[in-house]
Amino acid sequence: MKNRLTITQKRLLDEFPEIDIELVKKIDIDVMTKIIKHQSSNINEDISRYLQNEVKHYIKTKNSNTIKEKCDKLVNGYLENNRVWYLQENWYCLLAYFITIATLVMRLFDLNSEENDKFSICLYFFVILIWLIIVNGKCLMGLKAEIFLLSFNHHAPSWIIISSLLFYMVAYDCQNIIIMSAVIVIPFVACIWLTWLWYKRLMKY
Repeated sequence: MKNRLTITQKRLLDEFPEIDIELVKKIDIDVMTKIIKHQSSNINEDISRYLQNEVKHYIKTKNSNTIKEKCDKLVNGYLENNRVWYLQENWYCLLAYFITIATLVMRLFDLNSEENDKFSICLYFFVILIWLIIVNGKCLMGLKAEIFLLSFNHHAPSWIIISSLLFYMVAYDCQNIIIMSAVIVIPFVACIWLTWLWYKRLMKY
């Protein structure tokens, strides 16, 4: 039964083994929801206090210091787990941006449907493989990567919509491959440039 628990649920059960597994799952979901909705800057202290109050209902030990130490340690794990989850999703966003760029480039070569489908399948498998390598490594899951992705995703959504709109307007109107290529390249360069500026700004703080 324990094998079906998430990492944070296992940690919670290890610290408080007297709590029933179903209650562990409930407390775990409540804590994660609290973290997602939390707005205060004192997130560690607030979430720890909330977890302490939840745990005290289901355990016999009433030693506040012991419970606080265990909850503080658990909260650090929850917050790190939450950070990693968001980082993984942000990597998905970056790779999705490049998939969209690749789709526009494929349109330039005017591939037939069968060739286009084959290329798309290979592209998606390649992207999934890249994502798995990234999220299972440590070098691209640190603070610098987190700040870079925050900077990139601050600009990328609007630029990819602008790029796609302009591209298909040009494709519909004149089918000029040079202009179509420029419509892909210029917004891409602008997005990377703004990302770099935003990244340097955030790294100062």
